[in-house]
Amino acid sequence: MVNFTISLLNVYKLSILMQRLQVNRHQMFLGISKQKLQKMVKNRLFIQKRMEMAFSMKNHVNQYQINQRIMLRLE
Repeated sequence: MVNFTISLLNVYKLSILMQRLQVNRHQMFLGISKQKLQKMVKNRLFIQKRMEMAFSMKNHVNQYQINQRIMLRLE
């Protein structure tokens, strides 16, 4: 009878431990998914900034070419 109660106690402890592990896994999954989401947002912002810089540079180049044509006409 003593062995039976000890094994039930062990089963009870293991079940509590397994529940904690499952909660920890769930929290780990949430933490990892939050990190991935933050990284995706950061990457999108980086890409958006690069696209804005490229657009701005293209505008500067176009304006430079226009200014060069105007200067050639004035000569």
